[in-house]
Amino acid sequence: MYRETVRITHSGRKDKPITFARYQNKRVIVDGSDVVAGPWTEDKSGVWRTEFAASGPIEAVFCDGRMMIEARWPNCSWEQNWEAESKWAITGKGSTLGVIECSALGSSEQDLNGGLLYLKLSKGNNCFTRPVTSHRGGAATLEYDKTGIEGRAWSEDSMPERIKKFGFESNRFFVAARGALDTACEWWHDAGRSELLFIAPGGGDPSKHEVSVKTRVAGTEPATNIKRTT
Repeated sequence: MYRETVRITHSGRKDKPITFARYQNKRVIVDGSDVVAGPWTEDKSGVWRTEFAASGPIEAVFCDGRMMIEARWPNCSWEQNWEAESKWAITGKGSTLGVIECSALGSSEQDLNGGLLYLKLSKGNNCFTRPVTSHRGGAATLEYDKTGIEGRAWSEDSMPERIKKFGFESNRFFVAARGALDTACEWWHDAGRSELLFIAPGGGDPSKHEVSVKTRVAGTEPATNIKRTT
């Protein structure tokens, strides 16, 4: 296994491509993740943490080759990913632009302040992300920034007519947040403290597993006229 980027210094030609082939029928894997070395320490809530600095946002964590879940509310396993009732919560009566009212949220003790809201407005597959600016455990009200992480600001006047017509109630949403880390297979990266927080499958010390983090987008650098054999 090669945990690195294959750097191709020049491209091949159409009549003479660069060929990559495995040696003596060996299984070759170019992996885009790096193993988390540890050591891990456990806090009072059963969450394990280790030092892990990253050059950018962490998008995926794996445990023994299986993809884990970024800490989120409501909880949802990969097996439940296509179950809308499990994957999403629903905005309730009184929700407006920038404010979500949700009775199920009020039944949770999780503090989602500082997290990232994923919100589907109206019908369809368009999903918007907005920073959560105000929430506390046990509160049914959550406030979010009208300006997205991409810098585009929302206002009721600037919204498409189909969204204004549908309104802000009965929309699907979930929140990824440190405060939502409460069940096995969930993780959270605290960029400010350069820490990776994790609850391994079945609980227990993550050092008993191979935990890895996606750190590379591609296994090879761009080049043309490359031929691969199997």
